[in-house]
Amino acid sequence: MALPPVSTESARDCPSVIAEAAGFSAMTGLIFSDAKEFPFDSTGRIVLTEKLLKHAGITDKALFVGKGRTFQIWNPDTYQAKESEMRQNALEKHFNIKNGEA
Repeated sequence: MALPPVSTESARDCPSVIAEAAGFSAMTGLIFSDAKEFPFDSTGRIVLTEKLLKHAGITDKALFVGKGRTFQIWNPDTYQAKESEMRQNALEKHFNIKNGEA
């Protein structure tokens, strides 16, 4: 069985890879520069600022959404709409994502 030839062009020499990496770097810089750390209170809870609560539209209920090693905090109604949108996008791409229902 013959193997395809190995390319000697490195990723750093490929303009499209460089442009994509630069865009990715800018995006991650934007995202992570806005990340916040919160101290825990004496009972192990965090207290979100009014600014963050207002931004997320959180009033009396919050939904914690696991994202691997991290999580997001959403207004439950806002997340339900976003989840429906994500599920529809997945279906359009022929992914079959089941919801938590049996």
